[in-house]
Amino acid sequence: MFNRMETLQKKIERAVDSGVTTYTALAQAIGRNHAYIQQFVVRGVPRELRERDERTILQMIGEDAPAQPEAERQPR
Repeated sequence: MFNRMETLQKKIERAVDSGVTTYTALAQAIGRNHAYIQQFVVRGVPRELRERDERTILQMIGEDAPAQPEAERQPR
C-alpha cells in the first residue's frame, strides 16, 4: 500500500510524463531550486513535502488536494 508521499510522487511523475508540467515549474511554484521536485520523485529526498507545497503542486497538476487542516485555515 502506498503512503501519501508515494502517491504524490506517482501523481507528479504521471503529470510530468504526460506533459502537464515540468519538475522545474513545480519546484519554482513552491519556491525551491529547479531540481527539488525531481529529487523528491526520483530519489525520495526529501521524504515529505510541506502540506501547503503539496496542495500547490496538486492544484498545478489538476489533482484534488487534501482538505486544509483546521490550524491553517484563515479566520473569517
